[in-house]
Amino acid sequence: MVVGLVVWGVMSAGWKPALETWPYRVEIAAGRAEGSFAPVPWSPMQRVEGAKLLAPGAVAPGVGESGKADGMFALGTDSMGADVLSQMIHACRLALGVGLVGTVIAFVIGVVMGALMGYFGGVVDLVLYRVTEIVMGVPVVVLLILAASVLPRDVM
Repeated sequence: MVVGLVVWGVMSAGWKPALETWPYRVEIAAGRAEGSFAPVPWSPMQRVEGAKLLAPGAVAPGVGESGKADGMFALGTDSMGADVLSQMIHACRLALGVGLVGTVIAFVIGVVMGALMGYFGGVVDLVLYRVTEIVMGVPVVVLLILAASVLPRDVM
């Protein structure tokens, strides 16, 4: 009964019209509007027509030659007309998130193993310490194998 009333209320309210986009950059360039923008004005998904492969510091097309930060591509654009700096910032969010999650996982494993080694001691401490030494030694072994494959034989 309650679900029916909720569905009836939602359906009787009707659908709202879709949001419209306003060409704010064109209006600002024409002098019909004013605005202030962040130093990196474009999201990584936004593309600008005619801005393909612009050099770093180039002014965005349609904004004018004012030289303001809101119309410039600090690191240029890619072949699709997207701002490279905004793409790098967007990618850094993911990289920092992955690094933070990896650090938290390593911290939790280290605290649990250290607590077990400290609480039980003896054989448990000895076995877990050897496991830790093996895990810590694996990256060094991989690095040594890589160095042996790249360096000439007379160096070693």
